Amino acid sequence: MVCVEYSGLNMAQEQEIFNRVQLGMALTTAEKMYSSLGPLADFVRKLIKDHDELFKIVDSKRKRTFQILVQAYITVQTSPEKLPSGTVMNKWLKEEKPNNQMKALMDGVFRVFTKMWEEYPKVFQEVQNKKTNLWEVKKLAPIEFVMICYLIATKDALPVKQLQAKVGEMRTRIRSQFIDIRSNQRLYDAMKGIIDSM
Repeated sequence: MVCVEYSGLNMAQEQEIFNRVQLGMALTTAEKMYSSLGPLADFVRKLIKDHDELFKIVDSKRKRTFQILVQAYITVQTSPEKLPSGTVMNKWLKEEKPNNQMKALMDGVFRVFTKMWEEYPKVFQEVQNKKTNLWEVKKLAPIEFVMICYLIATKDALPVKQLQAKVGEMRTRIRSQFIDIRSNQRLYDAMKGIIDSM
């Protein structure tokens, strides 16, 4: 077995080597995206670093947070009719150069999201367990995280107390309509429809 060790690499060089030489377990879509180079990828990595505590409430295994934030960025910026796919996200990672206004908006979304999570943690909890009558704390589904970002960005004039009530309303309504909360077009359409009508 040949083993090569590199030292003194900058982030771009490290990611390029990772892209070219990765062996072993197949990379997830999120891991492939994370290895992207460019202004949007750099900005998303900065958001993750600056708001790392917030991402404990969503699945962050194998760089999933990176993929979720790219999806949130596109959703906040364009309010697309279709849930951004892997192909769309990869295209954005290659072409998008976030301007200062978009950077400030996304940073503001995450500051508000963090404040809401700290002040109103119950809004991110599931309904009471009927057997134990206790509140169950679970991680947000990735689609919930993306759509909460969209809600905060589109309802930015509201105070945090009203925003958390809107998040709670959205989560309750979605859970009454869908058994499985996974990223798909039907769920995206329903969540976006609820937010846009608020």
